[in-house]
Amino acid sequence: MAVAVLLRLEMGKIAMRNWKMIGMTLWMWSCTTAPELVTVETNELGITALAVEHSADGGNRQLVLHALDGNSRELGTVTLVTGRVLYKSDLDEDGEWVAHGTSLAVTFGASSWSDVAPKVASYAAADPDNAALRTFVHLAPVAGELEREAGITFRAKLPPSPELGYALADCVGTSGLFPQKNSSGATLPNPISCCINFSGSTIWSTYHRQSFYQLSYRYIGPACTTQAGGACDARGGSMGDCYYGPCGAHVNTTWSSQSGTAVFWPDNGIDWCGYDTERNPGLGSYYPQPWTTQDELVGTTNGCNCTQCFNGVAKSATGGDCYHY
Repeated sequence: MAVAVLLRLEMGKIAMRNWKMIGMTLWMWSCTTAPELVTVETNELGITALAVEHSADGGNRQLVLHALDGNSRELGTVTLVTGRVLYKSDLDEDGEWVAHGTSLAVTFGASSWSDVAPKVASYAAADPDNAALRTFVHLAPVAGELEREAGITFRAKLPPSPELGYALADCVGTSGLFPQKNSSGATLPNPISCCINFSGSTIWSTYHRQSFYQLSYRYIGPACTTQAGGACDARGGSMGDCYYGPCGAHVNTTWSSQSGTAVFWPDNGIDWCGYDTERNPGLGSYYPQPWTTQDELVGTTNGCNCTQCFNGVAKSATGGDCYHY
C-alpha cells in the first residue's frame, strides 16, 4: 500500500513537471506569462492544482485558470477578460454592445456558465445554478485570483427559512420584467414560455424562450443600477455602465438551438427552473435534468415600456414615466 501511494505521488509530481514544461514552451512562443502552479484544497471535484496564466492583447488583460487533477489532466477552466467586451442588454438579447468591462466564463466537464459586466468595477456575481460550477468558483485559489484581478466575488442564493425557501413559478403577473421594445424601438415578441426562480421572497432569475429556438437566462435586480449597486445612465441606444437595465434585468446567457429549447417543471420536486438548450438528447446543456416529457411553463406578455435610464431612474423613450416590475 505504501509503495502504491508513493508511486502515485511521484507520478503526480512528474505530471506536474510536464505541465510546467508545456506551459514554459507556450510562454516562450507567446505573450502569455509562464503559468504558476497553485495547490488547491481537498475538494469533491478532484481538482488538486490550478495553472494560473496571465496575458495581454492590446488593451485587454486575460486571466486563465486551468483546473488540474492529480495526473495534470485539465478538468475545467476559468477565463476572465478585462477590457473590450461584448455585452447584451435587457432590451437587446439578440444584439450586443461593445463596452469596457469584464467577461467571465467558467467551464467544468460539460457544464458552463458566463457573465459580462459593462464596467470594470468590483461586484458580486450570482452563483451558477450548477453545483459543480458553484464549488469550482468558490475554491479559495479561484476566488482569490478573480478578486485580485477584477474585484469579482460570488454571492450565494439567499438562505431558505422555514417560511420562505427556494421556489419556481411561471411568469404570469410579472410582465413588467420583459421589455416591449428594444433600444431601436422595434417591438419584441412575447415570451412563449417562462420560469421565475425565487430565493426566499426575492426574484432571483428568469429563464424564458423568445421563440422555439431561443432561450435566455437573466438575473433580476434594481432597474438602472451598476453591478456595484449605484445609479447608472443608459440613453440614446447605449446601455452605458448599467448592469441591470431599465426593466430591471441583466442578460447572463442566451442560447440558440438546432432542435428547439425547453423551460419546464423539473421532476422529483426540485424547486428550481428546469431548462434544456436542445430538445434532442445529447446535443445541448440542461439543468437540473434533461427535458423529456416534463410539463413546460406557459408564456407571458411584455409589459415594461422603459427604454432609458436617467441617473438610476427608468424612463420611457420620450423621457417620461414608465412601468417596470
